[in-house]
Amino acid sequence: MRADPNVEWLFILTLPNAGSTALANLLETSRRVVKLDPRGEGQWLVPAMSAPAKRWDLDYHPNYAVVRAVWLDAVARRRREEPVVVVEKSPPNLCRHEALTSAFAAMKTSVFTLSRDPYAVCASWRARYGPGGVARDWGYEAVGENPLEFLELLGRIWIERARLLDAARRKYDAHIRYEDLCADPAATLARIARKVPAIADADPAAAVAVKDHARQPLQNMNEAQIAALAPAEIEAVSAGLRSAPEIVEVFGYAIRR
Repeated sequence: MRADPNVEWLFILTLPNAGSTALANLLETSRRVVKLDPRGEGQWLVPAMSAPAKRWDLDYHPNYAVVRAVWLDAVARRRREEPVVVVEKSPPNLCRHEALTSAFAAMKTSVFTLSRDPYAVCASWRARYGPGGVARDWGYEAVGENPLEFLELLGRIWIERARLLDAARRKYDAHIRYEDLCADPAATLARIARKVPAIADADPAAAVAVKDHARQPLQNMNEAQIAALAPAEIEAVSAGLRSAPEIVEVFGYAIRR
């Protein structure tokens, strides 16, 4: 179970709720692409990877031999034809991507990073996880119930994770912005296909289902999600982002006032 010459890995490193589901679903329109589970997140197949609080711990490492064996077994059960490209996008992979790529070094691997506007991401985090989910699943013990303080914390969490993303971006030099993906899906898929030719038949105009939205061609949901934030809430997120404005700027975003 160390390697399969007919399996190629395409890792997408990203923050939660940053557009990776849309990208993975577009890629899955290729006849060669498979995902390890319906969400494209192999972490859910390995309890040690998806353990609450631990999965975002930089110092925590599961047994990567077990991860490799479980994931290859999942590929064997899901493959439609040979060879295949496995799209893997578990967000906590940001914490251990070097160990993961080393574990799969006997097979061909490509790594892309993906960013998205921090205000849209934080608005999505608030709606989907709330203080309880952030405390329980992400390991933040001091999560208060004050709505503005919570949004400021989310801004700081975005910075923490964006730092990891920036380090990965510099290592792999294959970065995608959600906004550019939505503006021109065909161009983004063509960029990926230059490194992973097997996905060249993916359909950029395909209708995709993302979370609880109806199946539709890819569209930028940023402003719709940011519109859920009142001016005081925008400022609260901004306060968190101001802990490291250079990290916001390096991805081409701006702190709102």
